[in-house]
Amino acid sequence: MIPPLHPPESTNLSSAMDPSSNGFNFVVYKGSPDRRVIQGTTHRSQLNGDEVLIRITHSSLCGTDEHYLDADMCLGHEGAGVVETLGPDVKTLEMHVLVHSWFHPALVLYLADYLHWRFRFCRGDNVAFGYQRSCCGSCARCLGSLEMFCPSRGFYGFSELDIGSMASHIVFRESFTYRLPPAISNEAASALMCGGATVFNVLDMFNVKPTDRVGIVGIGGLGHLAIQFAAKWGCEVIVFSGTEDKREQAIQLGATEFHATKDLDKFEKIAPIDHLMVTTSMQIPWPLYLPIMASPGTIYPLTVFDGDLKIPYIPFLFSGLRIQASIVAPRVVYKRMLSFAAFHGIGAIVQRYRLDVAGIEQAMADLREGKIRFRGVLCRVNEPNRSPLGWSVGLNEEGMAKRFVEVEGNEEIYMLFAADGSALYLASIPSQSPRHLHTFFQNPVPNLAIRAPINIMAAARSNDPAQACKPTQPPWSSIALCLLSYL
Repeated sequence: MIPPLHPPESTNLSSAMDPSSNGFNFVVYKGSPDRRVIQGTTHRSQLNGDEVLIRITHSSLCGTDEHYLDADMCLGHEGAGVVETLGPDVKTLEMHVLVHSWFHPALVLYLADYLHWRFRFCRGDNVAFGYQRSCCGSCARCLGSLEMFCPSRGFYGFSELDIGSMASHIVFRESFTYRLPPAISNEAASALMCGGATVFNVLDMFNVKPTDRVGIVGIGGLGHLAIQFAAKWGCEVIVFSGTEDKREQAIQLGATEFHATKDLDKFEKIAPIDHLMVTTSMQIPWPLYLPIMASPGTIYPLTVFDGDLKIPYIPFLFSGLRIQASIVAPRVVYKRMLSFAAFHGIGAIVQRYRLDVAGIEQAMADLREGKIRFRGVLCRVNEPNRSPLGWSVGLNEEGMAKRFVEVEGNEEIYMLFAADGSALYLASIPSQSPRHLHTFFQNPVPNLAIRAPINIMAAARSNDPAQACKPTQPPWSSIALCLLSYL
């Protein structure tokens, strides 16, 4: 994999970062008593232990965020971004030097740290993080990979209220940060960090077999991911929705059966369901569903609902049914989920919004009104964006690759980005064939050839983007001049 290069953030957000002796300041978006989103600032004096500083590129939206909109806390718990600084005890995450072998990496790191230029020459791993932030690591639950039930667990909304995924940066523990497989973009990962892990946890933790029939109630942010995961798990997937509107989409996602439930008192000719995932935000009509459950079968309520869970006692008892609670996933399941999603090309269908006050409020409003299909993702988008060499790069909100320079008549050189510019490659692609980054990664384009990473020094020396494609090595005298040009 060619090491990617990322443009610096726009002035208003990158200036909030101060990686100096004064610590780190970064922008956060918080709730308020009148349920307006407000911009604030969070400070960390230093990184301790296994903490990492992450530049957030995407934050997915969840119904839980709506619950905390009236609280004085940073919003968001489904984030993805790029590691920018490592704490002293970090072991698995890395910073990568983005220059060729003729320029010694140790010297680059020295100059980068001395002049606070690390973001120009180095790039960290693409990572994602979710609902849980910490645990004690020593109790029976932690040692049994059930850290989400640790008595000392740190959850979104309960600990570290000054950090969240709706922010410019976040300080997070390495042990709860997940390095992304190359096939998963930051945008795709953010949408999996809560909903994806929640539904995959059912399949993985509770031993769902490929021969089982899995029922899914609701086709929303959780449900449309549950269909994909269960189908790729090898199960028969039976989808229940209020109307026929989403039938075709459910089948395309992997459903083997679809049943509209509006005005139904009883299902006809449905084979028994072994596992039933309830992904709706409201309780379902239990007398309709209990008769189609296999004996014994398991029901998984997967959403947060205020009030009591009420279920008919006799049919529940006589069928030997189980109700299995499930909150988020342990870290080992998160890692398996990401690998599984990468291998099978599973991802959320997303609706994009800007990661700023106006974008968050619009996304929250659409969520309340049921207008989002199927996951809302807040993106850091700068229009226009700029590369580290100052070239203007136009990006639309869909993260479409934009033409860089034409070569050889019928080919074009493209820069491929995540929507916020967090990943950058040079690639040649046939003319009139623009692609999205996540499509490129998950479904490689025929005849697409990845070019060498940008030759920073050669391109900066000539101020000519075309030089980026040439593997020529500049003389050492030019290297010094190029370094001075960054001043």
